Amino acid sequence: MAKRNLNGGSASSGSGRAGVRPTLEVKTNDKGQVFSHIRQKWLIETPEERVRQSYVVTLHNEYGFDLGQMDEELHVAGRGSARARADVVIWRTAQDKTDSKAPLIVVECKADNITIKADDYAQGEAYSLESPAVRHWTPPRTGLSVDYK
Repeated sequence: MAKRNLNGGSASSGSGRAGVRPTLEVKTNDKGQVFSHIRQKWLIETPEERVRQSYVVTLHNEYGFDLGQMDEELHVAGRGSARARADVVIWRTAQDKTDSKAPLIVVECKADNITIKADDYAQGEAYSLESPAVRHWTPPRTGLSVDYK
């Protein structure tokens, strides 16, 4: 799939010169942690967390999304479980996120050692229906795919 800038080329993440986007990398340490660029803190490096942080880096570096327009582990209302959380949620702009507008994309991540089943796609779709996101991504192992509503 050809990469598309779904963001429309927003401004940089706030560091560096205007219009120059800093490149992010997945950061890990010797304490078994991975760094969340969105939450600006170290997290336990589970297989799924590693995938989530890799996709955040990809969404930023290759698709042009700003960290300010993304969120992680966002509670999804109406899922029947107080623990239901979307892995990554993306708004059209950081201001849309601040204004609590409907998100543009909901990303559901699975660890590399998980075989993705129909229920996993249904989980991501349910999250996007509750959000209500315009697009839902359940990234396959080889790259990002987009399911349009």
